[in-house]
Amino acid sequence: MNEGNNFRFDLWLYNEIKRRGLNISEFADRAGISSDAVSDYLKNKRLPNMVTLALILKALKMHLIFEDD
Repeated sequence: MNEGNNFRFDLWLYNEIKRRGLNISEFADRAGISSDAVSDYLKNKRLPNMVTLALILKALKMHLIFEDD
């Protein structure tokens, strides 16, 4: 799925969830998304859309910053 890209969203999300001491259900509730969706992200079955990514980042108390080159 992540051809030509070294970033693994599934591994990053897994590490962020575990770092906060949460399980999938707790994180999903915190983010306002389904546990099934989180499970799919962690299994690298799909990636979140921008709205869901914003919910994930908010639950992690993180921000997405876009920069121009």
